[in-house]
Amino acid sequence: MLEGDDKSSASSVKATFTGTLTPVDGGTEAAFQVEANLRGRLAQFGGPVITATAKKLTAEFAKNLRAQLE
Repeated sequence: MLEGDDKSSASSVKATFTGTLTPVDGGTEAAFQVEANLRGRLAQFGGPVITATAKKLTAEFAKNLRAQLE
């Protein structure tokens, strides 16, 4: 779990990452979940930008993990 506070924007974030690798017929199944909770001004005004960035980074992570496992 990652946690952080920013006093200047009166905001906080808590994030967790959970992942599993499971052997399947001749390969590996990778499953992961990312959950983040934003509070304060950051969530109010920056939420959409942060959500879009998180989705992009998650897709990039999955692509890189797939490349390493193949």
